[in-house]
Amino acid sequence: MPEHAVVIVYDVTGPAGMSGSLELLAAEGGLRRENWTITLPLADGPREIRGSAVHAPDAVWRAEGEDVGVVTPARLGSIADAIVALPAGERERVIAAVRSWRAELAAASAQDPGARETIAGIDCVRVRAGGGEVCTWEVAGLPLRYDGPAFSVVATHVELGASLGEHAFDIPPTAAHVPMAAARREWGTALAAIASGDRAEIMRLLYVDALPSIGDDRQG
Repeated sequence: MPEHAVVIVYDVTGPAGMSGSLELLAAEGGLRRENWTITLPLADGPREIRGSAVHAPDAVWRAEGEDVGVVTPARLGSIADAIVALPAGERERVIAAVRSWRAELAAASAQDPGARETIAGIDCVRVRAGGGEVCTWEVAGLPLRYDGPAFSVVATHVELGASLGEHAFDIPPTAAHVPMAAARREWGTALAAIASGDRAEIMRLLYVDALPSIGDDRQG
């Protein structure tokens, strides 16, 4: 994460006059928080939708309005625990494979930068995604622009080295919890494939979609 933490402010637009804003806070350690306010112009007057989501290594919390929200399991923490639990030799092969894959991606990007643009002062690369287009800030792994069939999100301000409060990523203790055991997975087979050189398995296991959570929550 560039300078340990960033804050991105986005404008949100959609069909029939939909408008709003999104604030994204991200910090080292796989932490992210999104706060959004969306206004829908309806026949009987505008309707405002507010919501927040927190992404942590082991859990994701999402709530709208005054609701306390729901906590669901996240996979990043359990994958990290599974890697740590591997025998030393296999763990080293997995880590080496991921580092090699990242280095090759960086080299390929330098050789062929792709379609790029500058948004809010930050360089990003454009790719097609989910029926739309996303421009990703590669270093941070965060979107600066997303244009899709349901809505568009464009960054208007990026703060590097942001000073975030100590409770920025807290999840309300009263939120309802989906039982963690119901979503536990066995990562051994996938990690063994990575250790043996399966690059496709790296993408399937370790790629976490960074698009904002407006509309749905992607747990993969």
